[in-house]
Amino acid sequence: MRLTTKFKIEALRRLGEMLSETQRNEGGRPPKESGAKREPVSPTLADLGLDKKTSSIAQRLADLPPEHFEQVRQGASTITKAIREVEHARRPAIHRPPFLVLLQIHSVHAHLFCRRLRCLDGRQ
Repeated sequence: MRLTTKFKIEALRRLGEMLSETQRNEGGRPPKESGAKREPVSPTLADLGLDKKTSSIAQRLADLPPEHFEQVRQGASTITKAIREVEHARRPAIHRPPFLVLLQIHSVHAHLFCRRLRCLDGRQ
């Protein structure tokens, strides 16, 4: 992997760490001025020169465990693949009824299958 790519990935991770430490901008419409001094508003991503996608990728890179980040840095894994693996591991297992696991059919076909069962059962 090129040295510049390694620097870019490390810089993105550091950016994500800094973004996670900063105060969030509340957004929305500012209050009407009543003559009183307003509190300074924390900067938006646009004020920082960032777009939402870069911010998201940087923060996700910062959340990666060290072993996954090292794989990305060495070029053994892509950023997207490493993020997906970590998010998949964090997700709780979904319990599926056995007949759905066995069927593994598209939802349209499942609808037709259920309709067929109702016809055989005498219900329509």
